[in-house]
Amino acid sequence: MLPLPGFSVPLPPGFEFLLLPEATFGVNLAAWVVLAVVVNYGALRAVRFVIRRLPGEWEDILFGILRGPLLVLLLLFGAVSSSQLLLLTAESRETIRLLSLSILIITLTHITGRVIKDLVVYYGEKWALKTESRIDDILIPVLNLFSPTLLVIGAALLILPLWGVNITSVLVGAGVIGLVLGLALQDPLSNIFSGLSLLVEAPFRTGDLITLPDGRICEVQRIGIRSTQLYSVSEHSIVYVPNRSLAATILTNITKPTVDQRYMLELVIKEKIDLSWIQEKLLRLVKAHPAVLVSNMDEKIPLLREQVKLTRMTAQALLPESPQRATLELEAERNEGVIPRLELEGKLNRQLDGLFQALRELIRGIKAREAGGLSEAERQEIYCRFVAPVDEAITTVSGLASQWIETADPWLDHADWWALRRMWRLRNEQLASQWSRLKKMVLTPDDRIDLRLDDLVSRFMDWLQNEYKTAPAYWKNPSVTVKQLQGLQVVIQLWFYVDNIRLEHYHRAERVRTEIARQVLDMFKLLP
Repeated sequence: MLPLPGFSVPLPPGFEFLLLPEATFGVNLAAWVVLAVVVNYGALRAVRFVIRRLPGEWEDILFGILRGPLLVLLLLFGAVSSSQLLLLTAESRETIRLLSLSILIITLTHITGRVIKDLVVYYGEKWALKTESRIDDILIPVLNLFSPTLLVIGAALLILPLWGVNITSVLVGAGVIGLVLGLALQDPLSNIFSGLSLLVEAPFRTGDLITLPDGRICEVQRIGIRSTQLYSVSEHSIVYVPNRSLAATILTNITKPTVDQRYMLELVIKEKIDLSWIQEKLLRLVKAHPAVLVSNMDEKIPLLREQVKLTRMTAQALLPESPQRATLELEAERNEGVIPRLELEGKLNRQLDGLFQALRELIRGIKAREAGGLSEAERQEIYCRFVAPVDEAITTVSGLASQWIETADPWLDHADWWALRRMWRLRNEQLASQWSRLKKMVLTPDDRIDLRLDDLVSRFMDWLQNEYKTAPAYWKNPSVTVKQLQGLQVVIQLWFYVDNIRLEHYHRAERVRTEIARQVLDMFKLLP
């Protein structure tokens, strides 16, 4: 009888040579290989078919991680089982045992590393975006950076003792070598610890725009162990900066606290021009631009319609074959197409103002009743008089934000539009989650927060202002200031905020400044 995995088969005459230990080993090993092929193309495919129809994607990722290692472990088990049929010495069998244990540890280490990278880090980064805590913002990148090194060290500490290596002597030797390497590799180690400090202090995050000391504006793409990968906006190139250099220099994060940015145009006015009149004309011109922030959208939209009409008149005065005419006609068409989006944003801003007012009323209501703790009757009164209006306002704001972001902006390409949609979908989810948690705390507070409910509401308002959206304040309106007098001439500065410097592949601000400068020049050409 020829022993095979799980059963034995009789041999026909003439095949008795298969009973030799080496032949039996080869047949059994081949049988395990065939079994692994059947499992891979049969059982595992059936499992994948079932998993693909389950909601969510983490099951598919986990299956992809485990599939290869499971086949390796199956073949390893088959090889070890088949080796029992060989006439081996005790020393050889011990070597096989140690080798199989080493392969098992390496395989499990590989599975752990893949689970950390493809599941824990991937979903942890998404979860970190939905929470207010800074802990996960720090822990997830640190885990991503250092888990591979720690896993390799852990696997080595488990495998080396199996082969008789004295770990104590290895650790002592590693300490000496580490001291020598620490002296020899001060710069690389400095970069590593600087990278860790960048993650902990978080002067910038992935996706932020920073200004380097040489003036280049770059997007942070990845904070690595030794260096940080940046994308240079103006050069369309990848820049690798040692972490030590970033940690030791002065950086400007131009996307914080918000993605709008202030810009200035400087003009020289002749003495015969009425300064008040020129200020009024400049403010009307800048307020009319769709990408410039103003606190009163109802004032902006009529000015924009006038500017669109003026741009079309300027274009029609040019020759039909003129390239500038086509540019102006396209500009007028796009600016007119963005008006419905601006109208929705105006409604959203008004609702946000109403939401902040309702939250302030909630804070006043809590402060007036929280002395000595809130009774059940007081909590019900707070809910009916103050929480319910906030609840209604948040529902309205969330709905308007969804409508606003779904409305087309002719100046945006598909990449910008989809990125904004994803961002605002996430923001609305965060808004609903944070308000639900805060509402629960107000209705059923425990002893730890019973006297701090007003502070929690204030913190929620801070999150709305810094991370969600807030209507432009009056001080973000365009303004005209006098810089200096030059004889009978006046040097004035025209200040304005561009709404989102990330858009149009980071060139929105350049386009806006160029268009406003052209419109200002056109206006001055008409002056006597």
